[in-house]
Amino acid sequence: MSNGLISNDVKSMFKDLEGNIWLGMYGEGLLRLIDDNLNFYSYVNTVGSNNIYSLSSDRNNIWFSSDNSITMISTEGALFRNSYRFPMSLTGAKPNTIFCSEGGLIYLGFEKKGVFTFDPGSEEFKKIFISQDDLENSVNHITGKGNIIWISTKKGICQLNHLTGEKRWFNTNSGLPYNNIQQLFIDSKDRNRKYK
Repeated sequence: MSNGLISNDVKSMFKDLEGNIWLGMYGEGLLRLIDDNLNFYSYVNTVGSNNIYSLSSDRNNIWFSSDNSITMISTEGALFRNSYRFPMSLTGAKPNTIFCSEGGLIYLGFEKKGVFTFDPGSEEFKKIFISQDDLENSVNHITGKGNIIWISTKKGICQLNHLTGEKRWFNTNSGLPYNNIQQLFIDSKDRNRKYK
């Protein structure tokens, strides 16, 4: 490709704390851009898939979701650290988003399967109930700050207090111009921005 990418099918993009750009490629693994140099990483032998759907990071690791698992790699050299298979209830489910919370939990959003958390300490997945509605359980993106987790879906935005479990929904009935929210962003003034 003239741009240096091995594919145009980029599923996710992430900027780490050092300013490196990471790209999750569908079918082509992971790409890292450092000072105009592209590095490609394949995890098909360790994870079983090169379909990278979403990326996030905690203090020391990059996490990505792929077919049937989430994977932890080092920020230095993208070395494989561990992979965790989704529970049987998520077999074949599409992981649309991954978010590493400040508290250490990994949040995963799925198409029609809702939200799950993964605790790296106990290595356990847990379903987080947000709704019985299929569109509200079709999660596009998750972000957060402090105790508040923001979940964008095909039927609005769910604000979740992860300590109390309290939920608040925002949709066209409460003033949003549309319900299918693709992306959320918390700006430097802690304001939540939404993108269709």
